[in-house]
Amino acid sequence: EAGLLNALRGLDIEAGGACPESKMRFGELRVGSCARIVFAEPVACRGLDVAGEIEGALSVAGLATVRATGCLRGTLDCARLVVDDGAGLVARVSVQPARAPTAVATAA
Repeated sequence: EAGLLNALRGLDIEAGGACPESKMRFGELRVGSCARIVFAEPVACRGLDVAGEIEGALSVAGLATVRATGCLRGTLDCARLVVDDGAGLVARVSVQPARAPTAVATAA
């Protein structure tokens, strides 16, 4: 049965790992070098580190990193992106840095 998977701090996925078909939110999502994961549902996380293979619609509030051994496919919306030499990136990518709060002027 579909539900909500909420990993507040982080989730490591290694070879042979699988995720349930549910709504997912993670603190930090790390995909190990021998792991391959496909998300059918959109995934939101604070940080993403991919050394294996990941596919899906990913929204990262902070840094997304694709390591030399990694490959990311699908869509990626993130604040910052690092792609190591040799990494695979086959995705629609949007990188928009987080905006600092706007100062509000006060009347004197």
